[in-house]
Amino acid sequence: MDFKNLIGLEAWQEIQNNFSAVTQIPMRTVDLKGKPLTKPSGVPHLCSDYIAGFPHLLKACSSCMPTFLGGNEQVDSHLSYSCFLGLRNFIAALRIDQYTPLAYVIIGPVVLINYKPKSYYEKIAADLNLNINDLYSAVTDVKLSSFNSMLSVVELIQDVGNYLIKAAYKTFETQIGTGNLQLDKLNRLLQVFLDVAFQVSGADSGSIMLLDKTSKELSILTSKGIEKEIIKNSRIKFGEGISGTVAKENTPILINDRISHNRIKSYLTRPGLKTSMVLPIRVKEDVLGVINLNTSQGSQIAFSPNDLKIMDRLVDLVSVALH
Repeated sequence: MDFKNLIGLEAWQEIQNNFSAVTQIPMRTVDLKGKPLTKPSGVPHLCSDYIAGFPHLLKACSSCMPTFLGGNEQVDSHLSYSCFLGLRNFIAALRIDQYTPLAYVIIGPVVLINYKPKSYYEKIAADLNLNINDLYSAVTDVKLSSFNSMLSVVELIQDVGNYLIKAAYKTFETQIGTGNLQLDKLNRLLQVFLDVAFQVSGADSGSIMLLDKTSKELSILTSKGIEKEIIKNSRIKFGEGISGTVAKENTPILINDRISHNRIKSYLTRPGLKTSMVLPIRVKEDVLGVINLNTSQGSQIAFSPNDLKIMDRLVDLVSVALH
């Protein structure tokens, strides 16, 4: 049983494309020997155009893979490695269990923290017989990211991929307690999803609330930047409050100083918030819960309609896994 048969490459290609579009980070999926399973997503100008014009660079790039996948690069404890230009790649292992990988997602290249000065590339350009200005322009077009952001992206991709793999494989499982195991995977997936949502949006507080179909109430599963007392006492009726309204109407809401919704004005009771996004988490048309993301009055970030679209696309990715 392999990744292709369990997930389907066409479906995974779509998920990979969406992940790359939301995070703006290049991605590709390979098998256990490093052979491509998908087409690369979000390829930067450096790789798609610049390097493609130099055969000797293409040759160097072809071996830019970890040794365990047939390349020449050594990975560190975080399963990341650098290419010959000093750009970083991360590896997400997609597994059916702790010991059985089925595929790997190569995430990158990215530039970590800051771009290196132009002088750093002068020797590289000279050794490779390249124009330093053209090389530096191509390198600085590569996505800039923090180390923690990359680890969050890797974690979410692994959780989504592993969730899909195990959900497909459960057809063949006969063990008692599988239902509890699936619930644990669901909770883990949503917790990592909130971490990535924070990294992508720049939110400073937020939560994921799940809907109890019996009591018709939303309660907080996981949160960041919210007081424990609020978490403990937070119970919102389906159709009431902002979260309850979003869950009932199955429609995301953006709240800022330029956009207001008459149907929720009476629920705006937290003056310390600057902007908020509230989005339904669905499996097809069945609402599982909502995600709330906020920025405070002191934040430099204010959510826009474009931020809402990006976050809705990220929610759709997790919805695919849940389905």
